[in-house]
Amino acid sequence: MLDDQGAVYTFGQGRFWQLGHGQDKSVEQPERVEDLVPCRSIACGGPQTLAGDIAGKLWIWGAKEYGCFGRTRGSATAGTYVRLPSLVENITVRSISAGWKHSAAIDTAVRVYANVLFRS
Repeated sequence: MLDDQGAVYTFGQGRFWQLGHGQDKSVEQPERVEDLVPCRSIACGGPQTLAGDIAGKLWIWGAKEYGCFGRTRGSATAGTYVRLPSLVENITVRSISAGWKHSAAIDTAVRVYANVLFRS
């Protein structure tokens, strides 16, 4: 959820760290994702979450499962999580999307990125 000030709130299943609260626990009521700058958009996939801040910067967190962030292929195992919101360098986004096994973004030059955008 996104409030009118740009704060991001998440709740639900958290076993992939996709809630952004620094733990892999589920949350029944919306809780604010701390230490995240104001955002204008969010996209929640199965095991991952993306947020576009008001400056167009992209933030990601959750599991790198199935290459959702383009960093690791295969199933999620220990050490393959982005536990807190992490800034993706060198991209300014205008649109983001996430699904069960994918993440996608369109940058300000109208280039489309899917899963390969986030390679480290």
